[in-house]
Amino acid sequence: MSRSHRRKCKTCREWFIPTRQIQPCCEKSECQIAFAIAYADKERKKNLARVKKLNTDREKKERKSWEKRKEVARGPGHYMNLADKAFQLWVRLRDHEEPCISCGRYEWEIPHEGRVGGKWDGGHYKGKGAFTELRYHEDNCRKQCKSCNRDKSGNPVPYRVRLIEKIGIDRVEFLEGPQEMTRYRIEDYKAIQKKYNKLARELKKQIEETL
Repeated sequence: MSRSHRRKCKTCREWFIPTRQIQPCCEKSECQIAFAIAYADKERKKNLARVKKLNTDREKKERKSWEKRKEVARGPGHYMNLADKAFQLWVRLRDHEEPCISCGRYEWEIPHEGRVGGKWDGGHYKGKGAFTELRYHEDNCRKQCKSCNRDKSGNPVPYRVRLIEKIGIDRVEFLEGPQEMTRYRIEDYKAIQKKYNKLARELKKQIEETL
C-alpha cells in the first residue's frame, strides 16, 4: 500500500497502514480496546441526548395540552376577571392624583373602612355588566371610591357632571349613545390583560420616579 494510504491511529496517533477499508486505529490491542471504549461512550452520550430531547419534546406537548385543558375548564369568565383586574389597576394609576369621580373626595378625606383592595375602584360610568361593549373603554372608567361605586351603585349623577368636565359633553354622549355589541373571546381577554398590565407597569414606574 502506498504512503498516501497511511493513516494516523485515533488512539495512539501513530501512523499505520490499514488492512481494512474502514479501520480507525492500528492493530495494537490496547488501541483497539481504547477506541472501542471511547466509541461506546460517545454512542451512549448520543443516545442519552436523544432520549433527553424526546422527553423534553414530550413534556412540552403534555404541558401545552394541559394548558389547553385548563383553558377550557376555566372558561372565559376566568380570563375576563384577569382582564378587568389589569384594566382597573391601570385606571387607578392613571387617575392616582385625582379625587373620586363621583363624590370628589381625595385619599385623605375617605375613611379607611377595612374593605378588601383598599379605598378605590375603577368605576364605570355605564355599567360593565349591561354595557359590555364599554367594559374596557378608557373614557368609561374612572378612579372611584368604593363607597360610591358599591354602596351607591356608581353614584351616576355626579359622575356624569364631573365626567363632562373632564372629557366634554360630546365624548360623554358617545358613551351614552348606542354602541355595537362586542363579543369577547378568551384570546381578547388575554390581549387586554397583557396590554394593561404593561401600561400599568409603565405608569407605576413613572409615578415612583416622581416621588
